[in-house]
Amino acid sequence: MQPETEFIVHVKKWPAYTLGILVPIVLGLYSLSVGLVVSIGELSSPVLLTSFAVTVIAALASLMLLIKVTVQAFTMIRYPPRISGQGMRLWLFPTSEYVSLPWAQVTAACTFVKGLSRGLFVYVADPESLTRQNTSKAKRIRRAMRRSNGAPFVYAINSSPARLHEIDEAIRGFSGGRLMLQNW
Repeated sequence: MQPETEFIVHVKKWPAYTLGILVPIVLGLYSLSVGLVVSIGELSSPVLLTSFAVTVIAALASLMLLIKVTVQAFTMIRYPPRISGQGMRLWLFPTSEYVSLPWAQVTAACTFVKGLSRGLFVYVADPESLTRQNTSKAKRIRRAMRRSNGAPFVYAINSSPARLHEIDEAIRGFSGGRLMLQNW
């Protein structure tokens, strides 16, 4: 018996690498600025102390958000979309799971330009079935779907015409012609 072949969609890697370089730089700059303010030692005034505390909290919040986005970008690279005769294997960001979807559950695969890049959006017949009756996971999926044109699965992809054609051929071939890559 021959192992089943699969097509792996190439996702954009430059955002993850750029963010991976940016996080230590931002952390260093924040540390340097806090160190400078503390070394000056002029925080005796309640107004200055309060503004310093607010600035540190805002800096930490922005750093945490930057780290979260970086982790998501590297996760996208680690778990790319896989297309096979059985269906699609996709990372579900709201629940942090690599989900196998049979072709019967996939309703559409589309590309949209969102932000600075083109995204692969995969729609399913019953998003609630992805949660296994977990209501908190269902809420996170619904929230993510509102931000992504109603699709529970979104990937930033390389959008050259040749790559899009390869993805389209894989979806058409493995789904038995039932689905195709749509450009919206």
